[in-house]
Amino acid sequence: MTQWPYSHGCGLRLIFYLCGVLAVITAGLWSSVSSWRRRLGFAHILSQGLIIWGLVLAAREVLPRVGYAKVEGPWLCPDVAPK
Repeated sequence: MTQWPYSHGCGLRLIFYLCGVLAVITAGLWSSVSSWRRRLGFAHILSQGLIIWGLVLAAREVLPRVGYAKVEGPWLCPDVAPK
């Protein structure tokens, strides 16, 4: 996710990026539950790391847009003025 090949600053690209981040968090939760049930300690630690990494990626995009950070970013892209 850190090498996402497209810009994801605003609009639909941001939504698709956040869907990808949600998939990372979901995969981490799924693997965490699975490894816990099978008593796989190292796999469980890796899945917890995956969950944390997904939350960091989400926070990096969401927090500036909800006013928590000094730099604010738009959710939707501004319209391009016709020439």
